[in-house]
Formats: sequence, C-alpha cells, structure tokens
Amino acid sequence: MFSINSHLFFNNTHVHGFFYFLSEPLFYVLAFFNKIFKNWGFSIIMLTIFIRIIMYPLARFQQETLAKITNLQPQILNIKEKFKHDYNESNVQILKLYKENNVNPLYSFLPILLQTPFFLALYHLLTTVNELKRAPFVFWIQDLSTYDPCYILPMILGFTIYLLQISSLNSQSSYLLEASPSNKYFIILFSVFMALFFMHFPSGLLIYYIVNNIISII
Repeated sequence: MFSINSHLFFNNTHVHGFFYFLSEPLFYVLAFFNKIFKNWGFSIIMLTIFIRIIMYPLARFQQETLAKITNLQPQILNIKEKFKHDYNESNVQILKLYKENNVNPLYSFLPILLQTPFFLALYHLLTTVNELKRAPFVFWIQDLSTYDPCYILPMILGFTIYLLQISSLNSQSSYLLEASPSNKYFIILFSVFMALFFMHFPSGLLIYYIVNNIISII
C-alpha cells in the first residue's frame, strides 16, 4: 500500500467541503496513478480515462437517446411548422411524439449531470490538497493548482468544445443546419466564451476537461 501525506486533507472536513464523499476516493485514485507515473498531470489524464470507462454505459445510453431524437427531428419540424402559431399545442404534440416512441430527452443530459460532481471534486482537490499545489506537469505548466500562465490550455479547451459541438451537430443531419443556420455561429461564440471563462481556473482542471472532450469526440 502506498503512503499518502495528506493527513490534513483526510482529517479536516473544512478542506473536504461538500464533496467529501467523492473527493477522498478521487484523491486515492489520483495518488495511485501518481505512484505509477510520478506526475500529477498524467495522473489527472488517467483519472479522466478511468472515470469515462466507469461512465461508459451511461454515455452509450445518452448516444442512443440522442440518435432516437435525431430520427424524430423531421416529424418534430413538421409539428412546429403545423402549429407555428400555437406554441403550447406544438409542445403537447412533440411530447406526445416522444412518448409514443419511448424517448425522454432529459436522459441525454444524465451523463453531464453525473460528471459535474467529479468536476467540482477535482477543483476542490486542486485548490486544497498540498500534494497538488505547485505540482508541475510538462513544459510551461509548472503548477497544476493555478491557471495556465501562457493561456494555451484555455485556447485548447475552447477548440475541443468547438470540435465536440460541431461533431455533435454534424451527426444529427443536414436538415437541422438548414432549419437553424445560426447554430455554427452560436457554437463559435460559446467556445470562445468557455475559453475566456476558464482562463483563470486551475490547469489541472482544464487538463481534465480537455481530455474528457477528446474522449467524447472520439
């Protein structure tokens, strides 16, 4: 069994925060990978892959749900056109269509909701655990607990968000693009916004987010 020196982390509930139940085992997994790779940055990458493997059944269920919704898009567009002057009736008919085809759109957000606690728990780890403070990764990233001084990671993050959204949009079929040609412009603006929003977040958190996006794209 490997040794861990974060006694403060494991004995102080203030440091644990709300995500104590998740952040403690998360750190044990990180420490296990660090025992192998001797680098907390690579450990975060392996942790991301590990979490995605665990979440794979839900991710597959999400993709199946999205595929069903995509197949229903022509009928949904017809309903919206038919009841374009009656918003409430349009919603009623769309919900009826979903029910007839055994589709619940909310299920497509389930993996995202379940990823959020991991994201927040890792943020708390990076900002409270001594082992992760001033821990270097590679090249210009010399402290995973603070922001990227060159702002390269935020730009990479924005680019992966753009690719993820575009790949998702393209997988839905061309009629969606025709129905809403502004989608691509919105994706660009959203990607830029996310890059700016995460500029001063810990580098380790951005590495987690970037790797997560790359796995999603693949």
